[in-house]
Amino acid sequence: DGGDTEGKHKAATFEDWAHTYMPVKYSESSLSFEPGQRLLFRLYRAAAPKSLTLVVIAALKDPALFLRDSEELFVEKTKEVVIMGGVESWDQGAKEPVTLSPDTAHNNMFDANSSRFFYRRCQELGVPLIVVSRWTAYASKVPRSCYDDLAALGSAIGC
Repeated sequence: DGGDTEGKHKAATFEDWAHTYMPVKYSESSLSFEPGQRLLFRLYRAAAPKSLTLVVIAALKDPALFLRDSEELFVEKTKEVVIMGGVESWDQGAKEPVTLSPDTAHNNMFDANSSRFFYRRCQELGVPLIVVSRWTAYASKVPRSCYDDLAALGSAIGC
């Protein structure tokens, strides 16, 4: 029930409020989405050196394939990579450099091989990684009243 035990909030379905940006199933526009690697290549080619912050909030398959296939372009244009994921614990007292490995966060596990490759290769190439773990989300709870206020303002986020 999302915490609405009194039934005060009547949310529209996802399809109702997302229709402005979600194409109809099997429509021409739904079939014309640009594949992830092609989109990355187009955006990277047009970018200035070290100007891009790549934010990954889902599976790492497309970024990993793009890195594998366009490594020089990736390194040239990437300022940093932000990943919603997590890393395994490591010995913080280690004398030698440590290569961080992805943990079992969902975004890492959607394609574990791609995640392992992407984390490792970014570190080998010196591309800065900023990894935001699930523990960050747990520690940054938003009170229900915030969503109630958004709903009162007519925001789809609060419905």
